[in-house]
Amino acid sequence: MNPIKKNQNAEVTVEAVKPVEEKTIEDKKEDILKEAITKVTEIEKEADYTVIVQALNVRKTTSLNADRVGLVHSGDILTVKEDNYTQAGWKKVVKPFNGYVKSEFIAKKKG
Repeated sequence: MNPIKKNQNAEVTVEAVKPVEEKTIEDKKEDILKEAITKVTEIEKEADYTVIVQALNVRKTTSLNADRVGLVHSGDILTVKEDNYTQAGWKKVVKPFNGYVKSEFIAKKKG
């Protein structure tokens, strides 16, 4: 923003420019704490699931035609990120592979 302006009468006026406020150390600490809480909350949304079919493909996207990124077997434990963004009928796997599986082939691990 240019603080110097000319009006129709060729008069020059100067507008006050607000200085950019620097964050205090306390503000920076608060931002770091909020970021850490967000990350912990994201981790808490992860849950372990057990594969309940003989073999299950982990896909790159939520499509049966998507590339396979891994293969898991009956009894294997998957860490799933539980969210409301993944397409219905699919779960987002974060361990042992990053990808997606059909939710009907896994069961939430108890305890």
